[in-house]
Amino acid sequence: MDQIQQFIEQIRELLIAISGSFAVIGVLGLAFMYLGSSLPLVSDWKQNNPKAFNNVAIGLGLVVFAAGGGVLTLVGQ
Repeated sequence: MDQIQQFIEQIRELLIAISGSFAVIGVLGLAFMYLGSSLPLVSDWKQNNPKAFNNVAIGLGLVVFAAGGGVLTLVGQ
């Protein structure tokens, strides 16, 4: 039984580390979308996808919530 609990704890720590990495990638992506508007390729892409910045920001918020253990708090750990 202890081995199962240790395995689940290791998986939980791994998933929190992965979601933290996704949060960093998301912040970098948002910065590139915001600051790269002067580049023609990024500017054209933003014109074709007007909701992309908002969608990435919402997804990033959810990833940060998951990385902070907010889901575990809601589930009741």
